[in-house]
Formats: sequence, structure tokens, C-alpha cells
Amino acid sequence: MNPIQDFDNRYSPEEIEILFTAADSNIVESVHPRIKTRYARQDGLAYINCTTGECINDSCDINWAGPEAEVVVKLREFEAGHTYRLRVRRRKPATAEAFPHIEPERLPEIFRHSFMLVDILERNAAHFELNRIAAEYLRPVTYTDTRGWMWMLDKKYGGRHFFATIQWQGEELNLSLHTNGNTLSEHNSALRDCHSFFDNYEQHIGSLKEYIAQEMLSTAHEIELQQDEPPVEPITATELKRRVSLFSLNFYGNGKFRATLSDDGIFWHHIIDVDGNLDGSYDEVELDG
Repeated sequence: MNPIQDFDNRYSPEEIEILFTAADSNIVESVHPRIKTRYARQDGLAYINCTTGECINDSCDINWAGPEAEVVVKLREFEAGHTYRLRVRRRKPATAEAFPHIEPERLPEIFRHSFMLVDILERNAAHFELNRIAAEYLRPVTYTDTRGWMWMLDKKYGGRHFFATIQWQGEELNLSLHTNGNTLSEHNSALRDCHSFFDNYEQHIGSLKEYIAQEMLSTAHEIELQQDEPPVEPITATELKRRVSLFSLNFYGNGKFRATLSDDGIFWHHIIDVDGNLDGSYDEVELDG
């Protein structure tokens, strides 16, 4: 079965019309490295079933498949906060065979608000309820904490995440707070952990780099041996700690954090993710990207 037919079979044949308000997130996926067909998904804030008039104020998405160039062009037609009248086909319910790890009672919810795009009937459509939802989504939510750092709610993927960019010791750092809630007060525990980290920054960053050196020095040596011209002297723990540099911190409100560092080319330009705890212990280090 070709990819287009396989994609088509995931959706019910009946066509309906919906008013769909786009969110600020989408994705294009490759079917296979040697196949030029792409799957695209545009996330939505809410939609209205034009037949019943029911407004679904919940995460939703529309999907389509085709050659890469066509898929990307169509994706550019959607703009966050704008509403479109679409002809779509509803996604068939998930099956236990495809999702064996999901409880049977939850299967109907997986694709409940997922559709295949058939046609864009109207751009810049309007509806008072969808306009209200879009206005709230587009309104920035910002807070300034006691250190003078400004945090902004990231509304992609349903929020739950505040971020800030700060200057620290002459370097730019990206900070994120992750807990349940869309107000900074609901992120207080994560914010306290963030401030605690910076209250003892030198201690934490020294411990963090020491852990990376202990866990990753042998990997660095293995990579050096794979180079066309291996160095005469292998990298030392001291040099590794000097060269890696922090650029991102994520806090989760339970004493846990994730630190992301650049590797200065030591690990073939992968980033280094470290899951740690404010008590000085560490759970895992891995290379990414």
C-alpha cells in the first residue's frame, strides 16, 4: 500500500465542514528517507462543527499528505489565531491493536479531535467564540520575578511552561519552569528551585561539570580515536570541564532540573543533557541532537 493510500485509510470517508482556529505549532514528518511523501499536521486551538454548531474548545489538529513542496506550501497558509472554514474527514477511532499500552476506555479520546484536510473553503472566517479563544491565546502572559527576570507563558502545546532569557556572567541562558498551571503562582515551586540554583550557582555548575567529566570522559576518548587525526594527548577531565558550557536550564518544582550544555565539538557537536537534583545528586547524562 502506498503512503497516500495508507494515510487516507486512517480517516472516515464522510466529509464535514468545520471552523478551525489555528495554533502556533505544526509539524512535517517524513514517511521514509527514500520516499518523498510527507505527512503534515497543523495544531488548532478550537473548532466548531458547522452541522451541529458545537464548539470544541480543546486541542485539535488537521492533517494531510503529499509531496514535500506541496505540503509545506499548504502549511504556510495557516496562521496562529486565524480561523478557517475547512472541509475535513474525521480520524477513525484508535484501536487496541495499534495502542496496546492504552486503557480501552481511553482509546476513543486519542483521535477524537483529529481530522484529515480535504479543502480550505474560506480563509479569515469569523465566529465570536473562536475570536474570543484566539484573542486569549494571542495575549502574552508575562511576569517579573523578585530578581527582575521576566517570564513569559509559552502557549504552544497547551501552555504549562514559563520561559525566560537572562544574562548571567556575560552569557545568555535560557530558563524554563514546568509545572501544571498557566500562572506564575502555580509555578512557584519551580521558580524557587530556579532561584536556589542561582543562589549557589558556582557550587551547582562545578558539581554538574564534575559529573559530566566522570561519566563522559571515556566516551570523549573513544570519539577521539575515531578521528582521522587523533590528538597526541587525549582530552583531560580538566579540559572537558572547561570547554563544555551551560546554555539552558529547566526546573520542575520537585528539586529536579535538566541542564543542557554545548560540547564545543568534543562529542561531534551534540548537546549534553543532564538530569539532576538540587541536593547535588544526578540521575542521567546523555547526548542529544
